[in-house]
Amino acid sequence: MAKFISFRITGQGNQYLNCDHLVNVEDILGVIQTADQTVTMVVKGTTAGDDLITLTAQTSAGNPVSAAGAPLTTAINYALTANPGGVKANVSLPLDDNSLQISWTNFVIS
Repeated sequence: MAKFISFRITGQGNQYLNCDHLVNVEDILGVIQTADQTVTMVVKGTTAGDDLITLTAQTSAGNPVSAAGAPLTTAINYALTANPGGVKANVSLPLDDNSLQISWTNFVIS
């Protein structure tokens, strides 16, 4: 298993967020997809209130379309359990139901 998973943020209005964001896999307690474009990771908080990471995903046409399942959660869980284990595993997102590539556009720790 990897020590970190990486989220490549693109298309964010804040240029300083358009980069790889690393999350220590040992800090991740759970992954919950709450909408076609949103997934939240519950993490061990280092300070009061810092226990959620919310990621937003988009396609070139807007929000991804997923009629069934939780593809964002599936992609993150795949990266969390990737073999062989290395230092970093990338979270690669699938195509949505309209065959458009999904990409991460926001990363917020709260």
